[in-house]
Formats: sequence, structure tokens, C-alpha cells
Amino acid sequence: MLPDHRSTCPLGFYFSIILGVNIIVHTVLYTYYGLSSIGPHMEKYLWWKKYLTALQIGQFVFDLAYVAVDLLTGCKEIGINQILMFAFITYLLILFLNLYKKKYCE
Repeated sequence: MLPDHRSTCPLGFYFSIILGVNIIVHTVLYTYYGLSSIGPHMEKYLWWKKYLTALQIGQFVFDLAYVAVDLLTGCKEIGINQILMFAFITYLLILFLNLYKKKYCE
């Protein structure tokens, strides 16, 4: 019987990268929300909202790439959790792309 190569995949390392990216994006996101909650006089300092949305889109692309690599390298068998995660991230990506298009491209 051949050894199971999935046990040697560094999934914890990759998960920590995804978690780190998520923490960074949410730190920026909540910094924006905190500044915007101070009052309307802060609006002139919040010109970077468009870039925040782009950062979130980038995070979803990064997450999709992670899930795809995870599945394509054989580190995990494709199961319902992986399918649901891929579908959910794709759904979020579509929603944010639509938001970006409506707010910043028209």
C-alpha cells in the first residue's frame, strides 16, 4: 500500500497565510468604518474607499486560488466542505465585483 501523501501537505501553513491576509484586510476595513463613524467631516479623508473594495476583491481572488491549489495538488479530497467554500467565495467575489462596477465604473 502506498503512503498517503496528503498527510505531508502543509495545510496549517497555508491556512495561517489565509488567516493573516483576512486579518490585514479586516483591520483596514474596520479602520475605515471607525474613521467614517466619527462624522461627516472625516469624509474628505476617506477617499480610499474604492481601494478598500479592490482590496477585498483581491482577498477573494487570493482565497479562491488557495482553495484551487489545495484541491488540485491533492492535499485534500474534494468533499462537500471544499465545494461549499469554493461556491461561497465565488459568490462573494461576484457580489463585490458587481458592487465595484456599480459604484466606481459607471
